[in-house]
Amino acid sequence: MRATAKGCGGADCDSDPESQSRFCMGEAMSTAEKLLTVLWLLAALLIVALDLVGIDADLRSSYSNGVQLFAAYVSAFFCFRTSRSFPAGNAARQVWLLMGAGVVAWALGQSYFWLYGLLSGQETPYPSPADVGFLMIGPLFVVALLRFRFDAGLAAPLWAMLAAPLVLLAAAAMATYINLAGIQSGDWSIRLVSIAYSVADPLLLSVTLLVASGFGRGSIARSWWYVVLGIASFFFANQSYSALVFHDRYASGSAIDVLWPIGFGLIALGAARSRAAHSAGW
Repeated sequence: MRATAKGCGGADCDSDPESQSRFCMGEAMSTAEKLLTVLWLLAALLIVALDLVGIDADLRSSYSNGVQLFAAYVSAFFCFRTSRSFPAGNAARQVWLLMGAGVVAWALGQSYFWLYGLLSGQETPYPSPADVGFLMIGPLFVVALLRFRFDAGLAAPLWAMLAAPLVLLAAAAMATYINLAGIQSGDWSIRLVSIAYSVADPLLLSVTLLVASGFGRGSIARSWWYVVLGIASFFFANQSYSALVFHDRYASGSAIDVLWPIGFGLIALGAARSRAAHSAGW
């Protein structure tokens, strides 16, 4: 199904070549955007480098948590900034608002996670109030993605309709296996949070697949592929974290921490690209 004026903010992507090049394919990245992207990647990859060379654990922890927190709040800023670029009543405004709210929820959880470690000198326990914020991002993103899908008039192909439930089941099985120790815990709080992670992350991944499958080559903004990749990075970060926690092998500053700032960086880039496309005439 092609994207109509309702979903594209006034641009008929399939029938208007100019709109297709401007909205569906997106404007070229500016030099400033390219520079910021490179700096973002270098800052994130430094987390891995510090872990590999065995830098002081406290320094690694502070740097990693700081980069994650900065990445989340910057990503939220870009989501809200993009939301405000659309007129009131435009569905895209609500979609990006929900995306921003989800990122802020995660950032608040990360703020608690980092502050607890700084003030106590210990690793933040699992679960903790931080997990409330971490878990909120999933439902808010799912609502945003589904709102985007229905408003843009995206029709998922048959293969995606069949694959999405299978991905949900496979991801849920993997997440359940990873979180099995927590699910079987005698502590109700650990059990509840572990079950929540086993459900929320696979649901987000399957919904992301369902929405992304309808993009096509001339149907929707390329900017949203950045968001899809960001969500995928977020999923693998969460599951890697859970696997390490239940094997007592996680410490703040571990190499897997890089997946969160990379994910939020991709979401921020998607928001910036969407705003640029809209400003250019979307």
